[in-house]
Amino acid sequence: MTRAISLAVVGATGQVGEALLEMLAGSDIEFSSIHAVASEQSAGKRIEFGDRLLKVQNLEGFDFSDVEVALFAVPPAVSAQHARAVSEQGCLVLDLSGVWLADPSVPMWSTASPYLDDDLLRESRLLSVLTGAPAVAAEVMTALSDFAPRSAACTTLLPASAGGRAALEDLARQAARLLNSQDPEPQVFPEQSAFMVLTTGVAGLGSSALAPDQTFAVAMQRVPALASVSVASQSAWQPTFFGCSMSLTLQCDEAISLELAAQLLESAGLPTEGAEAARKVTSLGNKLPESRPRIGALSVAGHSGDQLSCWIGFDNVRYGAAHKGVQILQLLLKDYL
Repeated sequence: MTRAISLAVVGATGQVGEALLEMLAGSDIEFSSIHAVASEQSAGKRIEFGDRLLKVQNLEGFDFSDVEVALFAVPPAVSAQHARAVSEQGCLVLDLSGVWLADPSVPMWSTASPYLDDDLLRESRLLSVLTGAPAVAAEVMTALSDFAPRSAACTTLLPASAGGRAALEDLARQAARLLNSQDPEPQVFPEQSAFMVLTTGVAGLGSSALAPDQTFAVAMQRVPALASVSVASQSAWQPTFFGCSMSLTLQCDEAISLELAAQLLESAGLPTEGAEAARKVTSLGNKLPESRPRIGALSVAGHSGDQLSCWIGFDNVRYGAAHKGVQILQLLLKDYL
């Protein structure tokens, strides 16, 4: 990296915030100062950053004017309330919540399309970083752009952790109550989620401006290389704590070579588990790598061999969110700051 940077991690005591701090401490990024920022309930706590402890500071009233970049790893509602105000203090906000995706005035930055207009960066101090299932699908689809996909169908199975710590605790509480022959009494999920699969609906869990399917469609339209691809998305909550699973099928304009598809994915840093893996029962959530998705069951179908399908598993907290934040920060330092 070219120089040290002053950084604030907002949402430092959350799942993604903790993963961010761990990854940043192990990265090659140098910091002139680093701040852990969170809600009033967490203010004053000590949190690990490498071999030292950071004192968590209260988001309300924190002075961002001396901070160059803030990584917002907070629920969408919190970002909607605070991100613009922070950017108006001169701090560049990299938002991981997805709440700004539907706002065309806020530039979106994706690792699948890593180039950003310099003018946009000068004009806007708030950037929406593409994370989660849309980010992973965009990476896979961009890697396979040689086949000219014209449509994509994606089904995403979301773990409780995609809804935040409160959803994790709700799933655990429900499971414990059911195992003790008690009513599950859901508090975050609208219905019983333990041992059940729930559609996400249009309201999500009430903490975001867009439900997961809407977010997916909007995000794909904002990735320049994929804007012409027709996207159909469905999602459901699965009764697991971590690890996102996704089925992706691409309809392309030409016949697909399975060997070439695997090579293209490998070149993009997305190695597959091989064609033979499609014949085996494979866990999409066990021992997921932190630095890339697990891509398996790669297969070709269609009358002309122009349909490519695969299953994708990824760590939604570390790879799908925290890793994306670190990657974008590295790109920012390398090419723009």
